[in-house]
Amino acid sequence: MKVQKLWLIVGLLLGLSLLLTVTLNPPTFTSQKESTTSNELAGSEKMDTPVVHLDEESPEQTVGINRWNKAPDFTLTDEQGREISLSQFAGKKVLLNFWASWCPPCKKEMPDLIRIYEKNKDQNVVVLGVNVTTEEKSIDDAILYMKEAGISFPVVYDVEGEVTELYRIQGYPTSYFIDTNGVIQQKVLGAIVYDDVETILRDMN
Repeated sequence: MKVQKLWLIVGLLLGLSLLLTVTLNPPTFTSQKESTTSNELAGSEKMDTPVVHLDEESPEQTVGINRWNKAPDFTLTDEQGREISLSQFAGKKVLLNFWASWCPPCKKEMPDLIRIYEKNKDQNVVVLGVNVTTEEKSIDDAILYMKEAGISFPVVYDVEGEVTELYRIQGYPTSYFIDTNGVIQQKVLGAIVYDDVETILRDMN
């Protein structure tokens, strides 16, 4: 009987101790938004499908290739030898797309790029293609593909690879979304999707 009473007392003491612990140190939970925001921002550049994060405060802009940076200006020539600069599209939303003619994901997204351009070209939106010509057998391959694919948006040729290096392009296609102030709002690696692009363009200023 004494042993049973002893165990009963021990049990009551343990229960009381547990109750005090839970009361004084309640479990804490981090909201899903708080726990994933930094990871999403760090990983968004690696995603094929764009993830829009346009509700954050932007820091003071400097020229660079990261989100919220001023997009670096450049000048390249098109098929006709005309010089085209990124800065000439100031005040417009720019979808800057790096591609190569042999690249399967580039070919996959091209119809959507053309559709986006044709729908929005009169609405202050520009699609500017940069052919990574250093990755082509010859510039003629890129020109031939443009004609076969029916590409209607402006395309310039990075013959020396300087702009590709400037933007640190490591895979194709790579797309930058630049707002009317020339600030990078999003970077996407891989083939883009029409509906996702429309969402990004709509939410950009």
